[in-house]
Amino acid sequence: MNEKVFRNNLKSALLRGIVEVQFYKNDGSLRVMRCTLQPDVYEPFYAFVSAVQKKSHPDTLAVWDVDINEWRSFRYDRIKSFDATYA
Repeated sequence: MNEKVFRNNLKSALLRGIVEVQFYKNDGSLRVMRCTLQPDVYEPFYAFVSAVQKKSHPDTLAVWDVDINEWRSFRYDRIKSFDATYA
């Protein structure tokens, strides 16, 4: 799967629901995060959405971590896998 298709598939899944993403952190450790881009989930914190999106780098994706109720981001090239069965 090419990079553009992969990114679009991930974003589409995040907009539909909660997705489990496995990615490597900067220190090399593997992190598993349940996250989303569904507005109704992070709507109480909507004021921060535009600020987060403006700071975003094209190689990173900012998402809402549903377990800690905060914005987090990761680099696309560090993603090991994602599971959209939560969506």
